[in-house]
Amino acid sequence: MRCSEFLRRYSDFRDETIDDPLVRRRFIAHMSLCGRCARYQEVIDLGVSLLRSADQIEASPRFYARLAAAVLHPEPIFAVSVCTSPRS
Repeated sequence: MRCSEFLRRYSDFRDETIDDPLVRRRFIAHMSLCGRCARYQEVIDLGVSLLRSADQIEASPRFYARLAAAVLHPEPIFAVSVCTSPRS
């Protein structure tokens, strides 16, 4: 398994939606050989643990109105510009 496949399919692995035991073993084997992907899993595990242990907060009514507006009328997060000058 390559890191790109690991990262692309990691959510399925973590959510245990991969039914094929061979594929699950490939994930585990990859993490045992690749420190970067093993670290990725550690960071995700830590983040999930922190979120689960955090106090629940109550969103303001204004937040829900802003969220609904953003969903119904999304604005681009960033603009992509195309360079038309030739490479040097």
